[in-house]
Amino acid sequence: MTLSIRRGISYDNLVILQDDRRVTVSVENFRRLTGALDAIRILDSEYCEIDEKKKYLAHFNLEDTDSVVGNIYVLAKIVERGFFDNVSGEEKPPTLSLKDVIVVRCVKVENNVPYGKLTPEYFNFSMKHIRDVPTLKDAIVKRYGASMPRLSREEILSLGVSWQLLEILDRKSFTFDKVF
Repeated sequence: MTLSIRRGISYDNLVILQDDRRVTVSVENFRRLTGALDAIRILDSEYCEIDEKKKYLAHFNLEDTDSVVGNIYVLAKIVERGFFDNVSGEEKPPTLSLKDVIVVRCVKVENNVPYGKLTPEYFNFSMKHIRDVPTLKDAIVKRYGASMPRLSREEILSLGVSWQLLEILDRKSFTFDKVF
């Protein structure tokens, strides 16, 4: 049996760090405030690797993504990692920051791309530390090894990646006046 981890917009709330406290915000209110369909979660330590001088960002996720071409997304910073246990289904959402974040529009999506099919063109707009397949594999294992601790490096890499081309639109901060 081939390993597959299905993730997506199956959550009702986001945990946001605001004014040094964690607030739970419904996805509906997140959408209302930001004008975005969802948050694309980026490790805080990787955020500085985004080259904002470029008009686009190529972002890689594990296996597949629910991002839809034409929709707006906020690149939220993961300030505290969550986890997902693929055996028990237990999950703890990450804590996100919406302070000084990038707003993007999804331009193109490819799901379930094996590493062997990734050509140099996929990396034209990627984060500065992801230049080729070996550096992408290292980044994917670093991202998902901590949040999916039951999976080995080999299992994580066997899932392939999704690739999104995102148009960089703006940089903003979002705050919630009250907890929703």
